[in-house]
Amino acid sequence: MNFYVILLFIFPSSTLYCISYKQMYFAYTSKTIKSFGLRHLGIFFLYFLLFVFGYYFLNRVVTNPQKLMEDQLLLSKVLVAFISFHIIFLVFIDWKRTKYMITTYFSESGSTYNLAIFRIIYFFILGGHFFFYTIKYQISWTYLPDSSKVGLPFINWLVHILPVSPEIYTVFSILAGVACWCICLGLGTRYSFFILIPTAFYVIGVPMFYGKLSHSHILFWVPILLCFAPVADVWSIDAWICRRKGRRLIIEDHPKYILPFKFLWIQLAIIYFFAGIIKLWDCGLDWALGDNMINQMRWEWVEHYDKVPKFRLDNYPTLAHLCGIAVICFEILYVLLIFNPKIRIWAFISAFAFHLLCGYFMYIDFSNLRFVAISYIPWDKIGNRIYGNIKLPNSQITGSTNLPFGDKKYYYVFISASLLVIANFWFSVFKVHSYPFSSYPTYSSIVTDRIKTVEMVVYDFKSKVINVKELGEKAKFRWENIRPYEVRISECFENGDEINLKSKLSEYWLLWKNNVSGLNDVKRIDLFLLTSSIIPERRNQIIEKKYLGTLNF
Repeated sequence: MNFYVILLFIFPSSTLYCISYKQMYFAYTSKTIKSFGLRHLGIFFLYFLLFVFGYYFLNRVVTNPQKLMEDQLLLSKVLVAFISFHIIFLVFIDWKRTKYMITTYFSESGSTYNLAIFRIIYFFILGGHFFFYTIKYQISWTYLPDSSKVGLPFINWLVHILPVSPEIYTVFSILAGVACWCICLGLGTRYSFFILIPTAFYVIGVPMFYGKLSHSHILFWVPILLCFAPVADVWSIDAWICRRKGRRLIIEDHPKYILPFKFLWIQLAIIYFFAGIIKLWDCGLDWALGDNMINQMRWEWVEHYDKVPKFRLDNYPTLAHLCGIAVICFEILYVLLIFNPKIRIWAFISAFAFHLLCGYFMYIDFSNLRFVAISYIPWDKIGNRIYGNIKLPNSQITGSTNLPFGDKKYYYVFISASLLVIANFWFSVFKVHSYPFSSYPTYSSIVTDRIKTVEMVVYDFKSKVINVKELGEKAKFRWENIRPYEVRISECFENGDEINLKSKLSEYWLLWKNNVSGLNDVKRIDLFLLTSSIIPERRNQIIEKKYLGTLNF
């Protein structure tokens, strides 16, 4: 272990121990949770900044690049240890306060109107997703042979026995879309969920069976969280039928109406928290403060047909580094925004803004996560403010810490949602990417300034060259979706696996052909593995070019 790392470990450890112990003692004796939380937030930023200082100190004193990388990674793992200790300290130093915060979180009452509005908006759009997007874009995976399937952790057996075909996929997509729109209308809601869950599992999962973990899992998780919830108590055909039959529902604010959202917010916090922690653990602060942040952006630009945003953040390295640190802090601290109803709207605003910025600079929007954030919007309060005479019940904390497990709907939601969230928590802890449970992408790898891509020189029957990438861009085909195939092709080539290489090249071309029009009249394809720079101004400079093979038709 490097002497300077030992010094940096002892300095912040001893200093922060003294500061933290004193501050935590006063925080513990403070009378308000607000004061308690603000003090600990200040402590977090204090030692986080000290470790940032340690990173720059190492850059000045360690000259060996390999040793520098090892030392800064060790420093960041110490930071993760501090964060972990801080969380454990918070939980156990004042267990009564922690328990009270958790129980009040789950006993908070919510308005059935908020749940109904979310049901209408979410399942209307999700139904459109199944009717249009999956049938138009995702169905191309079903044309691949079964040998193309890639085993996923824990469900490898299922991946290889489930039949996949365009016909089955189309039928299941339509069934899932119909079920979604029935839920949107509140028509046979409970039975619609029974149809939606297995069909959505299949439709969302099929592209992942071929190695493209697009991490659209949240589209499947939301129906699981809502399937036992009373989503159709108001503004639904089911509720109208109940009234016609003389069975009038008693509508008043209750924890069962907000409970699905509570678990959804916890799930979002898990996704963000582990994305930040794993970045620090795998790459260290170098992820944000080195060249990695800029390389991450440029890599995504390449995968989007060399599309470069108008504002070039890579031209402002200091700003890019600050954004990188802000990303890590946001991901780790996001969980603090979900507990207090008064600041919960900032969870919506911050997450929405975060994904929009990522969508602008890196074309990684994760619109599905941004979309479910509408669950934070207090429609009842907005309605009361605009139309005060309606007097819809507002979400509120009842003051009771007794969880209403006597209500069957609350109980079933609590159990099913807990199992889902706990499973995803452990998958996130161990960085397991699978389906239907999974860790979400952390983008925690160190990205170099070079990229390997597959080039196709395509000839039609008149020996005219067809520009496949240009056609793909015009067709809005997401090239990044099949980039895992290029990685596997590169691995087969480097390992000298000619049999798998040939099959992967054929499957790769099939994905392009099934998604991009104008590629039917093809006679021959010459394929090459290109190594090139990711810097936009140097994209035309080929560093290395290797022949992969030829496909004849």
